[in-house]
Amino acid sequence: MADEPAPSFNQQLRTLKKGKSLSVTERYPVLDLPLDGINDTLARMRRTINAAVSRVRDPEAGSNFRVESAAALTNDNEAVLATVCVTRI
Repeated sequence: MADEPAPSFNQQLRTLKKGKSLSVTERYPVLDLPLDGINDTLARMRRTINAAVSRVRDPEAGSNFRVESAAALTNDNEAVLATVCVTRI
């Protein structure tokens, strides 16, 4: 039995239920953070995700989204997680 391919990010956005969220996270070891910094990493991720959201957004059909981002230190202090979250509102 063949594995089903995972749906694309755009397809996941299209089928996202109101009030539900979809996120993308990049993990960086504390000792190997991006040279441009986490804020630039989040900005790059937001640009990419905002472009995808713009293609799916349709306020007239009740299809609007909120894009938010955050950086968090893991519990073991070994890595920083850069996350961009999209919520259908």
